[in-house]
Amino acid sequence: MSDLTDSLVQRARSVAQQSDQLIAALEQAGRSMIGSGGESTES
Repeated sequence: MSDLTDSLVQRARSVAQQSDQLIAALEQAGRSMIGSGGESTES
């Protein structure tokens, strides 16, 4: 049971890290679009 728990915790950490990386990439892309004259879709 401990191995399963450890595996799930490791997987959750990996998903969280990937999520952080995706958010950072999306924020950077958004800043790039704004900096290059792209339109913002925020209301």
